[in-house]
Amino acid sequence: MIAKRLSVWLLLASCIVLTACSHNRAQAPEAPVDPVVPLASITLLPIDPPEALFTDNRGVPVFGAVVTGIANTIMDKYKSADFNTQHQAYRQKFGEKLTKALQRELQAQGFTIRLASRSEISRSDQNDMNLRAFANHDAMLDVQVSEVAMCSRRLRFDYQPMITGSFSLVKARNSDYMTGSWFSYGTYATYTGDGYIQSSPRFSFPSFDALMSQPGLAEEGFDEGIQKIAASVAEDIGRQFKPVARPGQAKEEAPTSGRNTGTEPVSRKKRG
Repeated sequence: MIAKRLSVWLLLASCIVLTACSHNRAQAPEAPVDPVVPLASITLLPIDPPEALFTDNRGVPVFGAVVTGIANTIMDKYKSADFNTQHQAYRQKFGEKLTKALQRELQAQGFTIRLASRSEISRSDQNDMNLRAFANHDAMLDVQVSEVAMCSRRLRFDYQPMITGSFSLVKARNSDYMTGSWFSYGTYATYTGDGYIQSSPRFSFPSFDALMSQPGLAEEGFDEGIQKIAASVAEDIGRQFKPVARPGQAKEEAPTSGRNTGTEPVSRKKRG
C-alpha cells in the first residue's frame, strides 16, 4: 500500500517537472527594451544674459549673526555694484557664450541643432512663444539663468563663482514638457549628484580686493561654469533621447563636430 502511494506521488512530481520544463522551452526570450526616445532635432532658444552680476559674502559672525548679516548686506550692495560695473561687457555676452557652448555639446552628442533668432520668438512671459515658427523641429530647449555671482558661503571668507538656473526641453508642436532640471555651479555645489557642478579651486579668491584685482581670472571661472553646465545639460538630454535623422533630411543638416568650432566639447561620448 505504501509502495503504491509512493509511486503515485512520484508520477505526479514527474508530470509537474515536465510541464514546467516544456513551458520554459516554449517561452521565447524577451527582446531588450530601449528606454531612449528618438529625437531628430532641437531648436535652441536665445538665452538672456543675467540682469546683473553680484557678490555675496556670508562670512563668519563676529559680533553676532544678526549684526554681521546686516553689515554684510550693506557692504555687498556697494561691492556688487563695483563688481557688476567691472564685468559689464562680460555680462552682456554671457547668454551668447552659453548658447554656443550648448550648441557644441549637443552636437557632440549627435543632435541636429538649430539656433532660433529673437525675431522668431514673442515672449510676454517665460511661456509665451510663437510655436508655429518651430513646427518642423522635434523639440525646443529653453535655458533660464537665475544668478551669476561671486559668493562666499557662511563661515568662509573666500569668494567662489556661482551660476544657477534651469533648463526645459519641450515638444515643438504643442509645447508639452519632455524633460528638464536645475543646475548649480560653484559656491553651493557642495553635494554630488545631478545638478551640482563643482568649480576648480583656482577660481577661489581670499578677499574682495583679490577678486577685483584679477578680473580676467574671475571671468575664466564663469567660463568654466558655462562649459560644465553645457556639458551637463547635453549629457542629461543624451541619456534620455537618441539622435536620429529625419526621413528625407538633407545631409548638410547633420550635426558638425565640435572640433571645427575651436573649442573641444567636454561631452564627447560614443553611442552604440
